[in-house]
Amino acid sequence: MASPDLPDHGPDSHSLQEDASATPQSAWFFAWLKSAGLYLGAVTAYLATATALFAAWKKYVAPEGEGADITNWALALVLALPLLLAFLFNLLPSLRRRRERNLRPTATAGAGTPPYSYDEDFTWTAPPCTGPVSIVLLADDVPDPMQNVCPDSSSERDDPYIVRSGTSTVSLPQGCSTGTKSAIFTASKVAPTPCPKIIECGCIENPRNHDFVIEAAYNSCKWSFQVTMGADVPCGPCTSNYINIKNGNEPELTEENYCAVVEAFTTDSGCVQWMDDTFSNTECVTMHEDEHYKILEEQLAIHRVIFLSKRSMNDMPIDCSDPDTTTCQAARAARILAIVSDAVDAYDHAFQAMVAEGDERPIQAARPCFTAIADSICDHATSQGWESCDYCP
Repeated sequence: MASPDLPDHGPDSHSLQEDASATPQSAWFFAWLKSAGLYLGAVTAYLATATALFAAWKKYVAPEGEGADITNWALALVLALPLLLAFLFNLLPSLRRRRERNLRPTATAGAGTPPYSYDEDFTWTAPPCTGPVSIVLLADDVPDPMQNVCPDSSSERDDPYIVRSGTSTVSLPQGCSTGTKSAIFTASKVAPTPCPKIIECGCIENPRNHDFVIEAAYNSCKWSFQVTMGADVPCGPCTSNYINIKNGNEPELTEENYCAVVEAFTTDSGCVQWMDDTFSNTECVTMHEDEHYKILEEQLAIHRVIFLSKRSMNDMPIDCSDPDTTTCQAARAARILAIVSDAVDAYDHAFQAMVAEGDERPIQAARPCFTAIADSICDHATSQGWESCDYCP
């Protein structure tokens, strides 16, 4: 953060009376009471000592007679003189400086407790929030006769304190931006290559090849995490595993097997095995697997909401004493492993939920397509004079 431009406001433009007018009455009273107590204590102690010395002088040392009274009064004046000098040249300036320090303003910030210091060396730390910050810097000397460089060794020079005030804007670290917590889950269909042999006509497999973009965005004095996750989902027909029946004219269909094919197309999944052959229709199988994919997308939406409630996605408060929270890059590095792990788990749980839902919806989605193909097969069987099939219209 760049140093603020602090105009000079000397004692002429920032007086003690102006400070006092902004100070609560209770602060005035307790400051006066404390100063008065210190002064009365010092005076009482000194007077007690002077009185004791004066009494001892009169009793054991001083001569009798009129001349003795003059001597005694002279001694009392000598004993009282240091008290008078201290009051005029030490105690009063000290009380004034203390009063001024109680009244002077301190640095103020947009959030948190304003930092302040009366040390020679002071480093101000910006608050963990963006925006304008008001800063007031004070400079004051402390008289010290032991280190006085003035020609007059008895001088205790006390210059008025100086006030410099200004504003500065706390901005985001380079490369950081604002935003709120979010998560986007996507799944891209890819061809199931190679198609598993244990699957006869079509398949949808567990998401793989996860890719992600994770960012930490500033959000009201904390970091919120934004996640975009994608994955490939092998999904589609396994055309190398079956004979594609398009209109019933295929030579692989015979009088012996066509009725079994029509039955599977109208009452089951549309993937039927007869002897060593498997029959289906690519367009209809695609509809079946697309419905599985729709269910997966629905489950991803549900598990995205669950993912947002995970501990890894909680906002990270900015703590200037913790280097893992001071920049968006550091916050991202501190959380990325946990976030990726929870996101991959969300995809896995969504897939398992899709599997648990079963085949009913995909079968119903593809049923009109398979029924139309079955009708074509029945028409072909009729034209060929084959034995009738109970599943033909």
